[in-house]
Amino acid sequence: MSSDWIVDTEHVNKLEAKLKAIKDRPVVSKDIIVQLNEWNNYQLCEDRVEQCFEDNFVEDKVIDNHWVKQKIVPEKCAVSTSELLTLPENDSLEQLQVKYGNVDSTLALQDLIDKGPQFQNDFHMEMVHCIKSGDRISVVWMVFDHDMAPLYTIISMFQVYEEDCIAILIGQKFADSPVSMSQFIETNGNEYVVYFYQKGSIEGYLCDDDDFKALEDITTISKVFENFPTDGFVIRSKFFKTETGHHMHCFATEKGRFCVSLASEEKLLDRHSILYSSLISVLEMIRNPAQDNVYDLILSATSGPPEQWALEIIDGKIQLSQEYAFELWNEADAIVSSGMNDDKSEMAIGTFSGDIFIYTRTPMETTLDHTFQMFAPVIGVQYINKTTLAILTSQGLQVLRRVM
Repeated sequence: MSSDWIVDTEHVNKLEAKLKAIKDRPVVSKDIIVQLNEWNNYQLCEDRVEQCFEDNFVEDKVIDNHWVKQKIVPEKCAVSTSELLTLPENDSLEQLQVKYGNVDSTLALQDLIDKGPQFQNDFHMEMVHCIKSGDRISVVWMVFDHDMAPLYTIISMFQVYEEDCIAILIGQKFADSPVSMSQFIETNGNEYVVYFYQKGSIEGYLCDDDDFKALEDITTISKVFENFPTDGFVIRSKFFKTETGHHMHCFATEKGRFCVSLASEEKLLDRHSILYSSLISVLEMIRNPAQDNVYDLILSATSGPPEQWALEIIDGKIQLSQEYAFELWNEADAIVSSGMNDDKSEMAIGTFSGDIFIYTRTPMETTLDHTFQMFAPVIGVQYINKTTLAILTSQGLQVLRRVM
């Protein structure tokens, strides 16, 4: 099957426009000092002949200015030839900022948080999770010591005003255990964020406009979190509201366990689990438009192949039945990621060997449409819109568009 995807020039043009906006922003004195210091360090580390001392040497000679010039504009009379060197213009400094300066917005957010009293200059911070809901962004950082051993986690919530390029820290918290997964959930007229820790525990926070409150009881969000299983840490999570007003939560752990919980507003109604032989890398849930209270559940372990299950809710109970396995190449490597477009009519699955499988979906069947090769391990796939697919590999990000 041949590929009918091309490079998305429109998306590339948008990225170039954003870069131009960065380059055109005004320079302040503080930025200039930082940039010149970075450039100086860069020059000292570079081994380039054209910038060596001999090439830039200026023979310093005394200048004999005309007596009239000395009389009228003495401040403009150079004493030696070294004073006649041309200084760089502002646009040169702008280019220096783009090339060597700090233009990463995540680092700007990092500057707003309290890193903790135990933080030292030789420690390293790395963003491990970032999720967005409206104008709120939840960011989780992991702090490492100078030997890159993990020390503690920083959970933070920001209110972001994109048009004004302003971010306000609403609240933060320190945690001992790494966060494996985070998710925004809207229910009961409120917005919450849930953090799943690698030690198996779970925490919920209420997101207000001016506060970030930890919940004493996670079931305040939903009863699906009652007696939450702790036999492994969560790596994938989905939260749904059913047509009957019930809450449903599906999650997968690193030990290959899939679990689905159903709850009313008052209590936990049912919980089912499926155990796979390896880590679950695909978890998709789609409401079946042809049947009430029926969902198409797509699961796959890294060993594959993906499977479609029918999840039906009958009298407050969950019924799971396997329907079919997806078609794959026999030589397909470990499945690592999946993505679906907005109307759930198409699904992409990526493998460690770089294979991309594109499936078309209907309420009745899923068909392998075509495949292509990225020639590098796939890390993640995500649809930007119905016809545009972003694929992150070990060699970088590529944006592909289907030719209709």
